[in-house]
Amino acid sequence: MCGLSGAELSAGPLSQATRPASFHPLFDRVAIPVASPPTLTAEEMRAQAEWWLTFFWAMAPIAVKYTARGEIVKAAAQVDLLTQAYTDIWTLMDPSDTSGTADIPRLGRTISPRHVIHVVTTLCAAMERLHSAIESAGVDVPTEMPGEVMRQVAMADVAIGVGR
Repeated sequence: MCGLSGAELSAGPLSQATRPASFHPLFDRVAIPVASPPTLTAEEMRAQAEWWLTFFWAMAPIAVKYTARGEIVKAAAQVDLLTQAYTDIWTLMDPSDTSGTADIPRLGRTISPRHVIHVVTTLCAAMERLHSAIESAGVDVPTEMPGEVMRQVAMADVAIGVGR
């Protein structure tokens, strides 16, 4: 069995193969079971959630800035980072539930500044809804960041409207 996932290549016996829950094969000759995520201690889970939360709120303003500048390729890369951070936090909060990541909007083939802003604001709202669960895991939540990002979104909307 040989598999390619993003930049990761794995080879080994098919009998020992597993796949991440987020990996959805286009075709499947043989069903490969989903890998069970490693069991984390409460402290490991808290540390990972804190890291991903900090990362998410650090990247969100950068995505908005790139969009306002019209640097859509860079903004799309930031959206990918935000999506990964959100997905990882969702998985940390409840590894058995993948429903919270299904409704996240994705960027398509043609990406407009307005669509990037829509995806960023949707991701920010989804992350904000997770704040109470993250806080109950012992993580200090930056409650001011959603409002700050929305202020930047308002400025970006003006820049997009001007056509710059």
